[in-house]
Amino acid sequence: LHIPVKKTIGDIQLVKERMQTEEVILAVSFPGNDSIAVGAVMTRAGLFQKAVFFRGGSEMKAKKNALKRKLKKAKKEQKQGEHFRRKIENINDYYAHLISKRIVEYCIKENIRVIAVPNYQQTIDFSQKQYLKTDHFEWIGRRVIRYLKYKAFSAGILVSAVPVAHVSDCCSECGSKIRRYNEGHTPGIHYFGGQLFLCPNGHRGNSGLNAAKNIGKRFLS
Repeated sequence: LHIPVKKTIGDIQLVKERMQTEEVILAVSFPGNDSIAVGAVMTRAGLFQKAVFFRGGSEMKAKKNALKRKLKKAKKEQKQGEHFRRKIENINDYYAHLISKRIVEYCIKENIRVIAVPNYQQTIDFSQKQYLKTDHFEWIGRRVIRYLKYKAFSAGILVSAVPVAHVSDCCSECGSKIRRYNEGHTPGIHYFGGQLFLCPNGHRGNSGLNAAKNIGKRFLS
C-alpha cells in the first residue's frame, strides 16, 4: 500500500553552504564484516575525534547462510527456490534499513548534520544484473547508502558521496599503501584481507576506520 505523504524539511542548504557553520562531520565506510558500517567523527579541520561501529554483519551472515543452504537443497531437488531468494532479499532489506536508521539516530544524538559516504555508483550501475545478483546474497553497503540518503534528508541531515579510489588501500595518516591482516596473522607481502591494517611507516589499526577517515578527509578537501 503506497500513500503519498508531505513532509516539511527545515534546512535544505547545500553541502558547501552548510559546511561554513558545521563543526563536525560523520564519515562512514562499509567494510562488509561484523561491522556493517564504521563511522569516524571528524572536525571541519580534518582532525579525528572518535569512532563508532554499527554492527550486525555476523548475525546477518548466519541467517543468510542458513537460507542459502536451503536454497541449494531446493535447487538439487529441482524445487522452486524463489521462496528462499525472497527471504534472503528481506534479510538484506531489514539490515540495510536497520543500519541506516542507526546512523541517522547517532547523528541526531551527536548533533551531526553532514554525512560523507563513498560513491560506489561511480563503478557499478544499479541496473546491472550481475550487481543485483551479488547484492542479494552478499554485501549490502550500496543499499545502506541508498536508504541512508532519504532517511537522513528527512531528519535535516545531508549525505554527500565522494570518489572511492584508494580509500581502502591507503593509510589515512601518511597516504602509504597498506597491508591488511587478521589478528594473529603476520601481514605478508602478497596478503590482502582482514579487519586490521599495517602501513610501512608503522601506522596500524582497524581497516574500516582507516577507510572512514580517508572518506572524511576526501570530503573535507
